Parts: sequence; structure tokens; C-alpha cells
Amino acid sequence: MKTKSIPQLRFPEFKEEWQTNRFDEVFDIGAGGDVSQNHFKKLKDNIFTYPVYSNSESESGLYGYSDIYKEKSNCITVTGRGRLGIAIARKEPFYPIVRLLTLRSKLKSNVCFFENSINKINFFVESTGVPQLTGPQISIYKISFPAFEEQEKIAGFLGVVDEKIEKLENKKELFENFKKGVMQKIFSQKIRFKDKNGKDFPDWEEKKLGEILEEAQKQKEFNPEKTELLTVKLHNLGIIKSGNFPKPTRNGRPYYKRFIGELLIGRQNFHNGGLGFVNKITDGLIASNAISSFLFTNTVNKKFIYYYISRADYYRRVGDIIGGTGQKEISTTEFLKLKIKTPILKEQEKIAKFLTSLDNKVELINNQLEQSRFFKKSLLQQMFV
Repeated sequence: MKTKSIPQLRFPEFKEEWQTNRFDEVFDIGAGGDVSQNHFKKLKDNIFTYPVYSNSESESGLYGYSDIYKEKSNCITVTGRGRLGIAIARKEPFYPIVRLLTLRSKLKSNVCFFENSINKINFFVESTGVPQLTGPQISIYKISFPAFEEQEKIAGFLGVVDEKIEKLENKKELFENFKKGVMQKIFSQKIRFKDKNGKDFPDWEEKKLGEILEEAQKQKEFNPEKTELLTVKLHNLGIIKSGNFPKPTRNGRPYYKRFIGELLIGRQNFHNGGLGFVNKITDGLIASNAISSFLFTNTVNKKFIYYYISRADYYRRVGDIIGGTGQKEISTTEFLKLKIKTPILKEQEKIAKFLTSLDNKVELINNQLEQSRFFKKSLLQQMFV
């Protein structure tokens, strides 16, 4: 029996079955080419006003601006290189480049509806080289859609959800930038905290990390196959479970247990923000000896120390110190020789508490953002065929 093309979740006033057609029956399919340098500028001005879009994911593919356009408004672009099949509704004239696919509907339609519908499709391209989605390849895919009035209703509803997601994204970015600015002022001592009597704390003292940290003892794990490996993510994203498990090796490669509170650094990626604390979620898991682990030896606020060395302007400077044209790697000895400036413990605690409160706000916004994205994903599954 033929299955009817009807979504699970639907506005009650619509009853008609959805139509299903091939892409080339619904759209005129084109692709971007090159834009002449005479018609291109990186920044917008009074003459170069038309967006130039490429296959990039960042900034919705915005590459620059042109004084001419190739496509009119109400068109859809689909990435044909990089991450394939990302659809974006374009509501103003633009110039597509680098084989960015363009879809212009042959029917009366809502471009935002089709953007969401296309983004549900998992495009598969079999290729021995760099994967690329072409016009002929996308033309044979099928897409289901209702009458124009229902498209409008669905697109309007999802637009409200998108607006909420965008506001949360902007709010998160605002807090993150605020935190970066505050951290820069705190650690340059342009902002200072006061004691409980409103008096200044003593001056900060310069120390080597070796006065605060020592390399942790390596406790071998003799049955590692059942324990997940840790990995140190870049850009201060912390320590996570990698999803990988050790495999037995001929030479009996050792693996080591790591414990709550240890500071881990990826020696080859410290200058890219490869550091983090082992927390209660990752305690007891295995880290290979490619990662160095440290314990705190003196009475310091661990979070303060982490905030200090996790600043981009700190660890990138370390990369400059290491130098070299090949693989950059900081040794344990070199790491412990790095210098930091520290206030007394009371001021460390005040700073760490304040910055943690900002982190908590960012995490709360991020949780709301993830919930909103999950909600939209669920809607897409139920509102589209």
C-alpha cells in the first residue's frame, strides 16, 4: 500500500496530502562561479552592496561584496563543497561563487520552508577525492512539500523559533565577550578587588608554575581495554571522554589513570588552548603519556590558576616562545618554568568566584540554546515529510 505524504504534526486547517517531486522538477538549479576582482570588495560600501556567498559555514557563507549580482532575491543556496547540503534562504540579490549551488523554485513557494526541508536531507556523495555535491547529483533527490499556504504557516512558526535561537546565540556571545574583556582587565590588574574592609590587597607576586605545580605520579592501568580514553580539547573546551578505548599493543604501551583535580595539558597543543581539569565525570579514566598531568603543591585557588593560564594571550605567547618551524611541543620542564603573577589567596578566591559566576551564566544560556535547537530539530522531524 502507498504511504500517504502527511507529516506527524500539522496545523489543523490543512488536510491535503503533500506533493513529492524530484529537485529538478521543483527548482531551476545553478551553481556559482568566479567573481571578477573589478566587481569585488571584502567590505561593504555604498557601491559594493550585494553579498558574495561561498560554501563556507562561517557567517552563513558571506565572503565579501560586489557591485553586481547574479541571483535575484528569494533563492536558496546549498553548499556543494566542505560540509555538503547546507541550505540557506537568500532574501536579497547576491552573487554565488566557488560552485555554491543555487535553487530557484519553479512554483509559488516559501524559501524558508524549503530551506528547512532541504536541511533534513542527508546528502550522500560517493567520491574518491574531495566530496562535492553538483547540480546533476542534487537534481535526482526528491522533496515533499504542501500547498503554498501551509508552507507559509510552517515557515512563520519556525521563524519564531529561529528568532529565539538567534537571540540566545547573541546573548551567549555578548556574555563570552564581556568575560574576555573583564579577564583581560583583571589579569593586567586594571581591575582590583578589595578586602572585606574595603582596603587594597597586597601587590601581586611573580612565580614560576613549578612553585605551584608538580608533575603527577603515573599510575599504570594494566587492564585498560574496558576504560575510555581521555582527550584534551583545544580552545579551552576542557577534558572529555574521547569515545575510544585502548587497544592491546605488541610493545605493551602503558596507559595511566588520572584523578579529580589534576591539571592536564596536551604538550603539542598547549599553545592552542589544550588544557583542562579532570572532573568527577572523567575521574579514573585513562590518558596516554602524550598528555602531561599536574598536581597543585601550594595553597592556591586552582580555578584562579586555570583562568590565568587559559587566557588566549597567555598560551599563544607560549607558542611564540617555543618557536620553531616544525611541530610545536612544550616539555614538562619548560611548562613548569613558565611565569605567572598571583595575588594572595583571598584575592585569588574573589577573582575565581566572580569569573565562575560568569561561566555559570554562559552555561545557563548555552543550555537554553541547546534546548531550543533540540526543540527545533524535533519540530523538523514531525512537521516535514
